[in-house]
Amino acid sequence: SSSQWVTRSGEPTAGTYGFTAVLFRLLEQETPDYLAVSFDISGSFRDDIYADYKGTREKM
Repeated sequence: SSSQWVTRSGEPTAGTYGFTAVLFRLLEQETPDYLAVSFDISGSFRDDIYADYKGTREKM
């Protein structure tokens, strides 16, 4: 059921769960000495070139 992938307040969590599951699987398989994870939350040059870039995606 899709309701299992949201918080009590309705915030979606499937992406967080999926990312974490893949990360843990990678850590088990590769056993790195170090790991860095980075996120870029700002817009990109694609937004400047094409105003409707990812325009059909639901706003978060």
